Amino acid sequence: MADSISNQNKILITGATGKLGFALFTRFSTINECIPLSYTNSTENGFNLDLTEELAVDRLFDQVQPDIIIHTAALTDVDFCEEYPEKAYSLNVLATKNIVKWISEKSETTKIIYISTDHIYSNEGLSAENDVNPINVYALTKLWGEDIVSGHDKHLIVRTNFFGLKINGIVNWVIESAKNNKEIFLFDDIYFNPLHLATLTDVLVELVEKDISGTYNLGSSGLGITKAEFIERVASAFNLSNKLFKHCNSTDVSFMKARRPKDMRMNISAIQKLLDYEIPDIESSILKMHLKRT
Repeated sequence: MADSISNQNKILITGATGKLGFALFTRFSTINECIPLSYTNSTENGFNLDLTEELAVDRLFDQVQPDIIIHTAALTDVDFCEEYPEKAYSLNVLATKNIVKWISEKSETTKIIYISTDHIYSNEGLSAENDVNPINVYALTKLWGEDIVSGHDKHLIVRTNFFGLKINGIVNWVIESAKNNKEIFLFDDIYFNPLHLATLTDVLVELVEKDISGTYNLGSSGLGITKAEFIERVASAFNLSNKLFKHCNSTDVSFMKARRPKDMRMNISAIQKLLDYEIPDIESSILKMHLKRT
């Protein structure tokens, strides 16, 4: 993977205090001028901004004049999006529209990198980039955001799903639930192929280095696994008790408000052809996470 980015671009990262945003800021700031942007909690040398406020976006972006905007800020709580679609629209669509509007009016040379999701797929088997099939509000608003971004010539859309140990996500939830003897539902009917966060950040650095544009899936290699299998392998890697694991289908539980895609597995062949890099499979990614505690 590349460790230097040509021409030293000024990179603005939205959602910089989120899981992915913080990881990208940490990675990119070692090799580039990197400016973190968040809604409430700014990091050092960063800014607070409500991206849904068009005039505020214009003022700050006029000041910063970024060469690249990596847009990770989003409302990702699937059930909350379903219950409050206006909030999902505001944060996932309107915020994106304001960013792209500034680019088109003030800096057409600025490139936008939009982080999207595997939730826009609900098919059988590995979905290619043109096989979109959104079935909930979250997926619809993220796809709407994609459509806005793709209207600008200099864009990159990355559809992904990621996991890691040092973030508040599925892995930490499994570990804490097992330690506290909480019942864990293992869905045997939901398939995906998530990517280790460290690999995701490395790949994004490579994509920026090579100035890649377009829309690409980015997940683990291989055929993917069920969420039940993923949790079992995490539990095995960390020697966690599985006494309270309960296998079921997603339709057997009542606590989820939004419909969930049954198969979010992504075909990553397009991005593999672009990179001189072998994207790991899920098994090796879980092992790496366990060994390096990342």
